[in-house]
Amino acid sequence: MTHQNSIYEATVPVALCVAAIVDHPAVAATACSPSDGMTPRNEPTVLRLLDWLGDTAHDADDECVALGERHYGEDFLDEYEAMRAFRNARPAIFSAVHPLLR
Repeated sequence: MTHQNSIYEATVPVALCVAAIVDHPAVAATACSPSDGMTPRNEPTVLRLLDWLGDTAHDADDECVALGERHYGEDFLDEYEAMRAFRNARPAIFSAVHPLLR
């Protein structure tokens, strides 16, 4: 999915799957505790999924592309197929999660 703000080939299908199920009643009814070393807390699974989608969208935003182009050249996005694919999927992901954003 993602690691250290990188987008991988699997990121797009996972993000589309998450976007497709995020509003399912079973997801809304569950909670999870993070295992990231933070103080344990119980939060709705839907919030964790929306956070991940938001973080991943941030990792593929225009600022990240501009930074990549500065470091790797103007062909950065052409050569980074996974990021380009995620950016192309953003409208579908947004359409799926938009009703949940309040």
